[in-house]
Amino acid sequence: MSEEIKIDDEFRKAALFDLEFEKSQKKSAEFNQSNADFAAQQAQYHAEREKESQQALNDLRSKTSSFFGIQSMLEMLDKYNPTLKAQAEACLFDIINKDPIDRAYSDRKKKKSGKETIDLDGSKKTLWGKLKNKAKNFWYPNNQKKTMESYIADFKKDMEAHPETYEWLKRCARPEGKSYDSEEKLSFSQLYEQSEKMAKYYNSERVDRMTDKNRNAQYAEESKARVQNREAKIAAIHEVRDKAAKEIELRAFSRETSGIRDIQNNTGVDRLEEKAKMMEGMTPQQRLAFRMSQLRGTAKETPAAPVAPRTVDSNVMNKALESKMRA
Repeated sequence: MSEEIKIDDEFRKAALFDLEFEKSQKKSAEFNQSNADFAAQQAQYHAEREKESQQALNDLRSKTSSFFGIQSMLEMLDKYNPTLKAQAEACLFDIINKDPIDRAYSDRKKKKSGKETIDLDGSKKTLWGKLKNKAKNFWYPNNQKKTMESYIADFKKDMEAHPETYEWLKRCARPEGKSYDSEEKLSFSQLYEQSEKMAKYYNSERVDRMTDKNRNAQYAEESKARVQNREAKIAAIHEVRDKAAKEIELRAFSRETSGIRDIQNNTGVDRLEEKAKMMEGMTPQQRLAFRMSQLRGTAKETPAAPVAPRTVDSNVMNKALESKMRA
């Protein structure tokens, strides 16, 4: 048995005399097995939904990978360089809300020049300004202006590589009361907040699905344990019944070997005399062992010795009948 079942007197009584005991255990096992199967299916379903939410979150983070760097820089510039922050926000505003025609013109211009140019303060419009920027970037490779321009260039690449995602974020970021297809212009902070909102939604969905998956998986395991318990009880019921049947069979065998049935049926066979002859020459211990084996039905079967027939003289029988008739 897969589980140890305590077989006490009450259990034996129910197993032998309660006809509904085994049926109830079978019904309970079938019910719990059905619950276990359903819970396992639900756990699999929630596992798939959890995976989808995780993939959606990873996809969003991948397509908006430049958001975090820009937001961190804006928060730092707000404290140390408000002028550069205002220039960066203006540049981001133009990129986010650029007209499709202007965007196509910018793309053609970029293809001709072969590179993307982000100019926050307009200093790169002249040759002298470009040289000054190169010199500053050489002496101060991690200066704030260069770093922000690099982040914004990455942001623009992301928008061009994943236009559907950014258009979706822009539509979702429209203020309340505005039409979903409104052309109202948006700031970077609005777009960033919307991306964080969607990321929190996907993560919350992932956590909820994971919780549902774990709960259903646990319930499936508990139901399986109950099924095993019922199956163990059914096996114990069969064990009790088998033992009872064997005991009945041994008792019948003992009655057969002890000669009780021969006496009741008046067969003329004397089993006691046969046993007495079989035990001739045995010690008391050997006789006890022999009797116990006969009662338990474990003794080797030996052909019964022929019983000597008892004959009576016919003259004696005739005289006995004549005396009875005269009387």
